[in-house]
Amino acid sequence: MSTFDLKKIIKEEMAKLNEAKQTIRLDDLTFDGLKAAFPKKYQKAFTTRRGVDGEQEDMYRDTESVSFPKVGSKQTILSNSALEDWKEEFRKRYGNVDVELDPEAKEWFNLVVINDPKFVKDKETNDAAMSSFMRESVVNEAESKLFTALKKSGKLKEPNGGASMNGEYYQLEGDSKHDVIHFDYKPNDNKPFGVAQVQGHHMPAQILRKLGFRESRSWTAGVEVYISDGNSNPKYISEVEMMELVEGWSKGFSSYGKSMAGFYKDRGRTSGTIDESTKKHIKTLMEARLKQVNIIKEGVMAELDLIMDEASDFKDFLKRINRDSRLETSLLNSPDMIKFFTKMWKESGRSL
Repeated sequence: MSTFDLKKIIKEEMAKLNEAKQTIRLDDLTFDGLKAAFPKKYQKAFTTRRGVDGEQEDMYRDTESVSFPKVGSKQTILSNSALEDWKEEFRKRYGNVDVELDPEAKEWFNLVVINDPKFVKDKETNDAAMSSFMRESVVNEAESKLFTALKKSGKLKEPNGGASMNGEYYQLEGDSKHDVIHFDYKPNDNKPFGVAQVQGHHMPAQILRKLGFRESRSWTAGVEVYISDGNSNPKYISEVEMMELVEGWSKGFSSYGKSMAGFYKDRGRTSGTIDESTKKHIKTLMEARLKQVNIIKEGVMAELDLIMDEASDFKDFLKRINRDSRLETSLLNSPDMIKFFTKMWKESGRSL
C-alpha cells in the first residue's frame, strides 16, 4: 500500500467520524432521533411502560442507553419520558441549547456534550466545590493542631538544609540528644506526617511495627533506631497514627506532658480515636453525598422493578438480577439480599 493510499484511507475514515457527530437544538431533539444517532444503542427494548402521555413506551436497559449531562450528575435516558424530563429540566435553566451527539466517542461523558457557556461554568463551579470539599477534612484541622502543639512544646526543630537527616526533616527531640523523631510534614494531605526515622530509649516497638517500621542498627548503646526502609525514606502516616507514635515514644518525658494536655483540650471530647468535631465533618460529607446515593438508589430500584415485570416467577427474577444487575454476585447470594428480594417480590403482590 502506498503512502498516498494510506493518507486517503485515513482521510476517508476521519470524514466518516465527522459525519457521525451531529449537533441539534434541544427543542428539536426527539427520542427517535436519539436512537437514530446512536445505532449501536437502543437495539432492543426489554419491556414497555406507560409514559407521561399515557401511551405505552419502550424501555431500555442502562447498558443499552446513553447518559445526558447534568450539573454534578448525569441522567441515563432509558425511554422517551426520561428524555423529555431531562429536556424540561435543562430548558428551564439553560434554554434551547445545542446538544452535541457523538456515537463514536469512547467515554460515556463524551457521547452527549453540552457546550453552553452557562452550563459549562456551572459544572466547573460545582466540580471545583466538590473537589475542594473532598480535600478538606477535620483531620487536616486536627493535624495542624497536633503540629502546633509539637511546636509549642519547644522540642521541634525545623530542617536546616543540606543532605543530612537534620537538613531534610523536622526533628522532634526528647529528653536527650538521642531521643529524636525525624519527619516531613505536608499540611494539606490526609497523611501529612512522613516519618523517616525514630530513635530513643525504651521504644514503643509494637506501635512502630504496626505502622510498618523495623529496627535498624544503632551506633549508641541503649539507643534503638527504627526506619521504614534501608534508605531512610519517609513513611507517611495520619494525624491519629502520629499522635499514637509520639505518645508511645515520649512516655516519661515530662516536657511533653503540658503540650499534649493542651492538645487534647483543644481537640475537645473524643470517642475512641475520632474527634467529636471529626464526626460533624464526616456527617456533613455524608449528607452531601446522600443526594447522589439517592439518585443511584432510585435508578437501581427502577431497574429492579423493570426486571421484576419481565420475570416469569421469583426464581427467574433472581436469575435475571444475577445476570443483568451491576451488583456484586456475592451480594446477590447472601441471605440478607435474598430476604430483601423476597420481600420486594411479595410486596408487589406476586406469589412465590
